[in-house]
Amino acid sequence: MIREKLLLHLRKQALWERDQAILLAVSGGVDSMVLFDLLIKSPDLYQHLAVAYVDHQLRDQTKAEKELVQKICAQHQIPFFSTTWTPTNHNVEANARTFRYTFFESILQTKEYDVLLTAHHLNDQAETLIMKLIREGQLFALKSLVAKQSFSQTKYLIRPLLTVKKVELYQYATENQIEFYEDESNQGDAYTRNRIRKYIIPQLTKENQRALKHIHQVSEQTAYAQQLIEEEYAEWSKKIIVKNKSYWCIDLTQLHALSKAKQYYFWEYLRLESFVQISQKQVEQVRRLLGKNTSQWQLDLANQIKIKRRYDKLWIIIEETRSKIEHEPFQLCLNQTYRLSEYEQIGIFASTQLPDWQADYQVHLAPQEEFWLRKKQPGDRIWLTNKLYKKISRFLIDRKIPLEARENGWVLENKDKNLLAFLPFVCSYLSIGKETDKIHYVLLYKYKK
Repeated sequence: MIREKLLLHLRKQALWERDQAILLAVSGGVDSMVLFDLLIKSPDLYQHLAVAYVDHQLRDQTKAEKELVQKICAQHQIPFFSTTWTPTNHNVEANARTFRYTFFESILQTKEYDVLLTAHHLNDQAETLIMKLIREGQLFALKSLVAKQSFSQTKYLIRPLLTVKKVELYQYATENQIEFYEDESNQGDAYTRNRIRKYIIPQLTKENQRALKHIHQVSEQTAYAQQLIEEEYAEWSKKIIVKNKSYWCIDLTQLHALSKAKQYYFWEYLRLESFVQISQKQVEQVRRLLGKNTSQWQLDLANQIKIKRRYDKLWIIIEETRSKIEHEPFQLCLNQTYRLSEYEQIGIFASTQLPDWQADYQVHLAPQEEFWLRKKQPGDRIWLTNKLYKKISRFLIDRKIPLEARENGWVLENKDKNLLAFLPFVCSYLSIGKETDKIHYVLLYKYKK
């Protein structure tokens, strides 16, 4: 008989300990009413059992459903908890589910129950997988329902009927005269799940009676494959990604050394794990750009998120708003510190009067009447040797200096407009030569955060 089969199924799974307190979610439908009856008739499986019911106010029969569940609880002296949800005008299914599980969680915590049981079955598993496949078409979206999972800190969510067909639950209800209510909303075509349940599942089982079992097997295999790829990704990311609270830096040389298959799943997991929200479409755009022969580019996303390629590095950055002071060319007076931005400062000092702040870059200067600081302009050239007069832009390209660094650089020139340095990247041969006794001044530049 079906009763003995399902009771044996519950006992063999051993999904919870006998001394754990159980909270059973009951809706009044055949699924949960059958599971309720199975537990009532199996007192050896637990010491404490309670029932939680949510009135969603989506159909006329909810009052009768609640009264039925409450009556059975009273007959068997089982604690009964209930609440009522006010329907929303949009995302009804999602909002109802959120409300429902928030209510269950509150009971688990306040009443000190250990596990939440729901009556999800094999058909639910198949419906969920098909719905996710249709909506998203992503392997990692095909997360199946599992028999046991963590829920609310130290609590667990358990689905003991996941391998049981819906038809078997109806069979049990008929043989054991279980009273239940059919959800009338399940008969309409308004929801995707309903259409899958009414039209797709019957056609699949018509083609093959084991179709639902096979979908369950694929679901399990997908879960294990995902776990395996997660473990591999954890190893790849240690070598490929440098992580910071405001940026991730990806080493493209090491990434491209992976096989095509590994690269594909690297991007899939990067999207899911990233410290900022990146859509599948944006990931595909990044991959297309990386396939082009362009060494530097930038994508501007929402919330000041930027994805930038700078030669062999890819940066995912939350861009900070910098209050950089915009300057016309201005003269640097001797022995005075100038603050250029939140984290930049500069000054020219006599070698005998150096300040106590630490510089990231120094330039030794021969005596000059004036020193001026400004931003780079098109056509700027610098003497690299007494014979090589090169455009700064060409120098920066040759050295593969990232675009942001080029924009943040500063030109140091004398009153005759001769460039002495482009800070902090290159000095003119006119401004080096520590060995000469003509060096009187030292330019100090701090530019790192």
